[in-house]
Amino acid sequence: MGFYIDPKDKSKEEWLRDHGHFVLAPDLEYYRYIRGENRCLVCLVDNVMFTAAGICYSEKEFLDFQVDDGRRKSWFSVAIADLKEVSPHVPLDLST
Repeated sequence: MGFYIDPKDKSKEEWLRDHGHFVLAPDLEYYRYIRGENRCLVCLVDNVMFTAAGICYSEKEFLDFQVDDGRRKSWFSVAIADLKEVSPHVPLDLST
């Protein structure tokens, strides 16, 4: 897995609260829908010692994060333009 948000001026949780919309149990259809709206899913994963906010930049990445591996996960829909500000190298096309 490859791209994560790590804002410089606040925690990942604060950034997601400010820039994202909480999503309950997204499925592949929802993932495809929000991509058409220039948004992307971010999965906040609780790794016990730290959290990680993974950007689901592709369907495969989304499906990988959806695997139930015992970790607590929260989902957020975030505008692609906002994601580009905290992770400029993520391969998200702003035109889709």
